[in-house]
Parts: sequence; C-alpha cells; structure tokens
Amino acid sequence: MGFQALYADTYQTREEIRKMFDHTLLDKLREQTGALKAFPEPYDKVSRAART
Repeated sequence: MGFQALYADTYQTREEIRKMFDHTLLDKLREQTGALKAFPEPYDKVSRAART
C-alpha cells in the first residue's frame, strides 16, 4: 500500500485525502492562529477540482 505524492495532481475527493492523511494537528493550528482563510488545505493545493 502506498500514498499518492502531494506534489502531483490528485483525482481523489477531499474526504479520501482527509481519511488517508491525519489533518487533526493542521486543523487545530489553523484554527488557533486564525489562519483558516490565509492558508489553504493540502487538498486545495493538489486537487484540480479545487483550483477550478
């Protein structure tokens, strides 16, 4: 079993990415620092659907 590299486009859904990679600490940090809109989620960086 392997993981899709995040430097490439992905055709997975947001839920599939969140299930594959633990976002607990990232979500907590973004909320604590008020950076929810300042920094996109990793999915938004690699998903063609999120960029269009």
